[in-house]
Amino acid sequence: MKLILKDVSVEGDAVVGQTLTATTSPEAATVTYEWQKADAADGTYVAIAGATGETYELTEDDEGMYVRVVATATGDYEGVVTSSANGPVEMPAVITYTVTFVFLDEQNQIVTEAQTVDHGSDAIEPIIPARTGYVFDGWDKTFTNVTSNLTITANYKAATYTLTYSAGVGGSIMGTTPQTINHGDSGTAVTAEAAEGYHFVKWSDDSTQNPRIDTSVISDVAVAAEFAPNQLTITVNYVEIDELGFVEIISTTEDTKAFGEAYAVTKVDPVGFFTYVDSTGDALTGTVDEAKVINFNYTRNNKVKLTVSSYGTDVTVAVDDRYVLKAI
Repeated sequence: MKLILKDVSVEGDAVVGQTLTATTSPEAATVTYEWQKADAADGTYVAIAGATGETYELTEDDEGMYVRVVATATGDYEGVVTSSANGPVEMPAVITYTVTFVFLDEQNQIVTEAQTVDHGSDAIEPIIPARTGYVFDGWDKTFTNVTSNLTITANYKAATYTLTYSAGVGGSIMGTTPQTINHGDSGTAVTAEAAEGYHFVKWSDDSTQNPRIDTSVISDVAVAAEFAPNQLTITVNYVEIDELGFVEIISTTEDTKAFGEAYAVTKVDPVGFFTYVDSTGDALTGTVDEAKVINFNYTRNNKVKLTVSSYGTDVTVAVDDRYVLKAI
């Protein structure tokens, strides 16, 4: 046999912004609630949308209305009872509401900050502490033109960072750029590829890692790969070729030029009795794209004719330029 739900009453002031609370008799009864309102105490009552709890907060829409609650027994209880009407609902001289902000501090601890806000006014947004690895992403509801008590909760999203890689003159980037990375994660490898005639020097943040992987990222990264032209040697040989075809280097000079730089070689005849023949090897002028070797070829004048006086008589003799003629 089920128990009888005897009564339901309402406690609270019939003032906008106040909360009405339903109490059943017996208090242990299990029931469902439906709050209703009408424009007269004995008028036609209609259900208030969404008002099905033990309490109901009066709003501006309730001004001048009468409010009651209907309790319907469930479980071990039976019966339907209706409270007396509360009203008419009045506007207070000054209506205030409590707006409570809920957010997290630097240590991820929950913080609540409550404000008392006049009817129709705006709540003041609190300062949100920075959280490592997260970005504040607004509030879950608005708090302007407040007309009821509110609880406002902060939204957060994982912090993301951008990795941007670029190349200076003389190279290019192989790999993905830009990259979007979550806080603490690592990027994917990028390689600074040197163009022909250049070599990689460093990144603009002085890192020489190549390929490069940025790990445990906690901020944006924007770096450029720096390249330099290769230094190439221009070698000039002065070469003696004798009558039998044997080759002997008389002297050598070297000069260093950057890749892509123009060069021009001028012949400077060696000291001695030599006759210029030709040049072999690379061109005498051009643009440096590799190491250059230029040979200036000579033959030696092995005999020269000298006229000397010997005891009053002119004599013509042949002298090797590698020897010294002495008077005897």
